Amino acid sequence: MKPLLILLFILPQLYAEQPEPAEDAPRLQTIDIAGNSYVSLDQIKTTYRVKKITQGAQGSRILEHDSATIQLTPNSHNAIINGVKFLTAHPVRQQGQQHYLSSHDLATLIDPMLRPANKPMKVFQTVILDAGHGGEDQGAAGKESKQTLKLAKMVQGQLEKHGMQVVMTREKDVFVPLQQRVKLANRQEHAIFVSLHFNGGPKQAQGLETYILSTRRPQGAQNTHPASLALAAAVHSRALLFVKPIYAINDRGIRHARFNILTHCQHPAILIEAGFLTHPQEAQVIVRDDYQLNLAQAVTRGILAYRKTLQEE
Repeated sequence: MKPLLILLFILPQLYAEQPEPAEDAPRLQTIDIAGNSYVSLDQIKTTYRVKKITQGAQGSRILEHDSATIQLTPNSHNAIINGVKFLTAHPVRQQGQQHYLSSHDLATLIDPMLRPANKPMKVFQTVILDAGHGGEDQGAAGKESKQTLKLAKMVQGQLEKHGMQVVMTREKDVFVPLQQRVKLANRQEHAIFVSLHFNGGPKQAQGLETYILSTRRPQGAQNTHPASLALAAAVHSRALLFVKPIYAINDRGIRHARFNILTHCQHPAILIEAGFLTHPQEAQVIVRDDYQLNLAQAVTRGILAYRKTLQEE
């Protein structure tokens, strides 16, 4: 994706927006820190029945719960949940001996993880694959359009081998407007949406990241945030498992954003940025067939693992 457009679009909304709490979400006392609403970890421990909170490396706090183990570090946006890195909207804060998490991140990240039984998710039959960009919109480094299509076709082949129904938003290197892609996706029933991209940015930027929608209840869409969060965790963790040891791809974590393609999708939806085409060394790796085949297998395994958990519930 074009880095300037991403920054202009994401940053004003990612940090200013306050999520609408779930109707059954616990009401906790908050304090203001640096202009944002925060909740103490002690309150979270009591309210969510966290078994214990222990101290980890670099002054971090580790919350042990039946549903998840969560590591939070003061003055950091990193939240390690069951071994997967998530990027919080606001840094964890420390005042004296007490640690605080923003109300935004409690509502959009921690609550869905600690109360999964309260977030009903539907078993899906169809995977909608969105190869980013296309045609005159060539994307990052003028190469992204063709590379995302190549990757999408590999994922399609892998999913179909496992009996999944796949719908492609484009099957050629042509431009398809975002509104048309979303309409196609929303016509499907019992589906998930996976948008595939390669990144662009400063030459030093590198690594793999996965995005979900930053709002809890986006206007015009169903409340699919918890399902998107679970799907992102399943796919991102397996992508790292498959490609990081072999290709030394950095983990940039699971992040929130207000991409239009996610905002108006009525299904659980994720957007994968599978490496930087603007990084001199990484670009040479991520266009290789073996890298993309390994990544396609990882995405497929993540999707199947997520579907299996739904079938078992």
